Amino acid sequence: MRRLLRLIFPAIIFFVAGCLFAVDKDLGEVSIREYLEILGNKYDIYFTAELFGKTKTKAAHNRKFVFVVADHNLDTQMKLLPQEASLKLSLETICERAGLKFESSPTNPRVIHVFDSRLDNDEYPMKTVIPEFTFSEVAAGLPSALTKLGFNVEAEVPSGTPVIAVNDNVSKLYIHAKNVTVRDVLTNYLPFSRYNRILWETLYNPEKKSVTVLFNRRGDPTQVYNHPANVNAGRPRFEMLVKAHKPDVAEAVNAIESGNPESPTDQTRWAMLLLGEFRAGEGVATLVRHLRYQYAPVEDIAESYPATAALIRIGEPATDHLLKAAVAAKDDMLFQRLAAYTLVGIWKERALNIIDTVSSNAPRLRVEAEKFLRDVAK
Repeated sequence: MRRLLRLIFPAIIFFVAGCLFAVDKDLGEVSIREYLEILGNKYDIYFTAELFGKTKTKAAHNRKFVFVVADHNLDTQMKLLPQEASLKLSLETICERAGLKFESSPTNPRVIHVFDSRLDNDEYPMKTVIPEFTFSEVAAGLPSALTKLGFNVEAEVPSGTPVIAVNDNVSKLYIHAKNVTVRDVLTNYLPFSRYNRILWETLYNPEKKSVTVLFNRRGDPTQVYNHPANVNAGRPRFEMLVKAHKPDVAEAVNAIESGNPESPTDQTRWAMLLLGEFRAGEGVATLVRHLRYQYAPVEDIAESYPATAALIRIGEPATDHLLKAAVAAKDDMLFQRLAAYTLVGIWKERALNIIDTVSSNAPRLRVEAEKFLRDVAK
């Protein structure tokens, strides 16, 4: 028996060590930037990254341009934690590795701000409160608008590169806000579904006391962001289907009906966007029923309430369902506003004629539609 144990024991040790080595090897290493994207995909959240150093750019693997920071940057490599590690533990480990801090946005629970610990002071311009801010241009114009108010903010646009690679000259933003921080101006009005998990990166130059902004909008919203396969391991299923342009309408409808908005892995938003992406008429009733579902409290209605975006994409077939539901919910102010927004999105100036067919039973619907049409005219 002892002889048998002497023969078997080394084999057991070798087998266990091999398993442990395989687990460690499978976890691998990624850059901090990629790690944040993994966490964003896993928990369906977004990050902003605020760094400290001098501005410089270079070509990089899987990314056209990145910031190079004198002291540290998001390309620092680190080991992945096990899948069961919590979001808080993961972020604490990342921040300890790179001299960073993190905090949840006080105005948007879907956003976590990651920043250099040296920026945690009251003089840092991103924390400055703007008494009143009005803006109606593409996102790339935000830095110039902030500079006119006395904030030294500039967009990062390396010469000889497509502007879309480092800036957003596509997304039109409409902002009218009071008592809002510079950080929130750069964050809460972006169309999240068309951005990468790190919405933007900034670099604070202590010599110039300036902030340089790099927006991270996806160039092609139908394509999966090009990172190694392990980065997409935690990505919700419907997000992958939307970006890979693959329909699964029946499953999307079921995901919306059985969704749990309180769950960090809830896929309601992406299931709604999938129905819109493929103009799935069979999903209209479900989308109208869940029109009030709010993904995040951002100013863009289509981003905050993704069912509106999906229904606008589906178009005319959604009209009858919206009108009937608006009449049934005539005393629900939020529903009236969302339904009006959606009908204006589908029909533009003709929306009022459509709404007039039921306006006697839902008078608020026309009032809200007129407001949205006035905003469009501006």
